[in-house]
Amino acid sequence: MQFGTVQNDALLIKHAIQKLHAAKSRYYALTAEGYRVQEEREVYRKRAAAVIQGYRTRDAAFRNFRNEKLERHQTLFDLAARNTWLAARAHDYDTGLLGTATGREFLERIIRSRTLGVVRNNGQPQFAGSNNGDPRLSSVLAELKADWEVVRSRLGWKCQLAECP
Repeated sequence: MQFGTVQNDALLIKHAIQKLHAAKSRYYALTAEGYRVQEEREVYRKRAAAVIQGYRTRDAAFRNFRNEKLERHQTLFDLAARNTWLAARAHDYDTGLLGTATGREFLERIIRSRTLGVVRNNGQPQFAGSNNGDPRLSSVLAELKADWEVVRSRLGWKCQLAECP
């Protein structure tokens, strides 16, 4: 009987060893699956980080270039406003019309202006249509030009040269 019991115990040990090997195999398979999932996530995160970094770089470049363009536009607008102011002051020097309350309001319109307005292809400024809201620099220049055409003939300034406006 002892031999049968030993044989039976050996068989039980063999089954236990087989179960142990099966459990180890499942453990190794699950561990390998876990490592594979972690590697996939790492690759995904690296790609996502690279894409996000690309978006950040493009966004930073866009904002930088936009700021440069806005600064350039503001600089050019300030130059145009200054030249409009100087043209008005030169007009006042020749005519003496801007010393009145209406003249001061005219100069205030130049200061309040925030846009260039409409200018034809040949460089002629156009009226904006109204003095309400933003008068636009082109409207101010068009008024100066129209006033100058009237005042020039009244003052007797007749230019015979082709360069005279």
